[in-house]
Formats: sequence, C-alpha cells, structure tokens
Amino acid sequence: TLIMQLLVSEGDGVRDPDADATAGELLMAVLTAVADLSFETQVQFFGAFYELQKENLQELLNSWKSWCWTMPMDHHGVTCDACGSAPLPGLRFKCTSCEDYDLC
Repeated sequence: TLIMQLLVSEGDGVRDPDADATAGELLMAVLTAVADLSFETQVQFFGAFYELQKENLQELLNSWKSWCWTMPMDHHGVTCDACGSAPLPGLRFKCTSCEDYDLC
C-alpha cells in the first residue's frame, strides 16, 4: 500500500495507469539495493520498515484470518537455527541460498 500511495496523483486520487509496473520496478530497485547492504544494515532497514508499516501489516494479516488454517502449524523435524525451537511452530522461513537454514 505504501508504494501504491506514492503512485497516486497528489490531491485528485487518480491512479497512474502504469502504476502496477512502476510499483514492481520500484520494489525491485529497493530490494536490489537492500541486497547490497551488510546483513546488520539489512536487519536495521527491515526493522525500521516494519515499525513504519506495522499497522498496515497487521491489517493485512487480520484480513487473512478468515482463510488461514485454524490448526497449529508445527514443522516436525525442523529446528529454528536462531533460537533452537523444535518442532518449529507457526510460520517457517527457509533460506533460499543456504543448504539447511530455517527460522521461526
């Protein structure tokens, strides 16, 4: 929603017809720039981004409640590489470039 807000004409609320493509390009540019940062700086960036967007993110997550699983998601045989929790409860975040790295 933040990116889409940036693409709405100021004052009149009319959306640019190329807004989706522009939003995608903007998002890719941001993610590419973030990928070039050190890990610690990436953590700081996403921490600050979360703080700025947490209300919007909470609203989005709440909208998913109606179709999300009602049963707990436990990933048996998987251990969180950060905190050591096993089985891994809830959402599982798996590294796409590491052999075996999972976070809860």
